[in-house]
Amino acid sequence: MKKSSRVLLLLIISLFTMLNGVSAAKPVSSNTTSLKVTTFSSYKSISLSYQLVNSKKIPDKYIIYRGTLKVYEGKNTSFYDSGLRSGTGYSYTVEALSNGKILAKAAHIASTLAIVVNPIEITSTVQPDNSVNLTWFTQNSGLAPNQYKIFVDGTLNTTLSPSTSSTQTTAILGLQPGNHLIKIEGWYQDELVSQGNSTASISEPVTAPYTIEINWDTQDFNSREMQIYFSYDDNLKPADRMVITRNKVTLVNGVPTEAEIAEVVYDGEPIAMYTETQFGLDVVRYNYNVVNYHADRIVGSGTASVPNFFDY
Repeated sequence: MKKSSRVLLLLIISLFTMLNGVSAAKPVSSNTTSLKVTTFSSYKSISLSYQLVNSKKIPDKYIIYRGTLKVYEGKNTSFYDSGLRSGTGYSYTVEALSNGKILAKAAHIASTLAIVVNPIEITSTVQPDNSVNLTWFTQNSGLAPNQYKIFVDGTLNTTLSPSTSSTQTTAILGLQPGNHLIKIEGWYQDELVSQGNSTASISEPVTAPYTIEINWDTQDFNSREMQIYFSYDDNLKPADRMVITRNKVTLVNGVPTEAEIAEVVYDGEPIAMYTETQFGLDVVRYNYNVVNYHADRIVGSGTASVPNFFDY
């Protein structure tokens, strides 16, 4: 072989080797098909958007699972997942399919926003009829209630829809005397979003006891018995108990003197007449005190002094 031909052959072999080296060093494409998933969270919902990346094929549908529950199947590239719990994390799986074949799959975790329970400042005013007027500001910040629940001493009293004005008002009727704890809760769907407490004090009614009129007469002078009659208006202030006490008056050194300690001669349901049989020779008179009660509260009273007609 001529020298010139050998040199040319060597140059060809060298060039071929270099070209093969360049070809071997060329990087392999990493543009694999994948799903890009983004989310936007609210208190009770999560919005998902998803896009197939690096694919020549167009999916004919998407399937979305929340945990193991299928929540969507269709062609949309976004999904609004509602009715969730606030402050809770959820795991999603998104699949892109074409002709029943999965082109790409992606897992994604998102959390709903946590609810901050806002305070409710309550103004409570007791009315002359013992009803209580409640006023509070309508909540606008955060998650606004779609209903208010009113509790009195731990028992649900009423449920209200939100007012369109800046304040909410309601009245509580029929409260008994005493202190009452009033609680207001603002709810959005099934979650507590606001609450507040107030105390209302209902006073005992202040009324003067009615007068019990007392009269007496003897049916049989020889029996030494005196009938003592009680009368009063029981229509407005009914009594469930009557107590009759008496103080004996005797002559002490010729002076009528009343005993210091009264005797209870009757304690029971109200009666219209009491028969006194204890008019002895030493008794000048009996001083009676009659008191009517209702639920242990005095509603009527009367006094009378009945002389001993039999001996004086």
